[in-house]
Amino acid sequence: MKIYIVLLLLSMAFGWTIGYHTSKMDIEVVEVPAMPIIIKQTEIEKIKEPVYLRALSDWVNSDELKSFLKADDTESLKSNDCDDFALQLRDRAEAIGKNIEFVPVTVAEYEEWSGQRIPETINQHALNLARVGNYMWYIDPLTDKCWQAFKLD
Repeated sequence: MKIYIVLLLLSMAFGWTIGYHTSKMDIEVVEVPAMPIIIKQTEIEKIKEPVYLRALSDWVNSDELKSFLKADDTESLKSNDCDDFALQLRDRAEAIGKNIEFVPVTVAEYEEWSGQRIPETINQHALNLARVGNYMWYIDPLTDKCWQAFKLD
């Protein structure tokens, strides 16, 4: 069986036709002219100036995270879409070198973790997640409410 699979792959690569008899597994290889492979060469543009990526750091403590959330005005964004808020909060944290992740959650998960109800017309919600020391914190970008989600170790 392994020989048949290898020959099948070769036939696909080189345009061969393979035949076999199921009673004995005799394999016949009939060579068929393969189509030419055309490789188009493209020119790669050289980077004129290097791009430096800044490493993002975690939050030192919950006070630092809460101060950032208090100073940030993401919750005043003119949008009805929670993922817009979560993505903007993530981007603003990255702009100051801090790490905040975007996390989509189900309504049931959100209600269990936050203790707040979501309208029945919504089937998911977007949160953010930040590492503070050895803990992960959830952030609701619509309200800036944050709570300790779980311990890492």
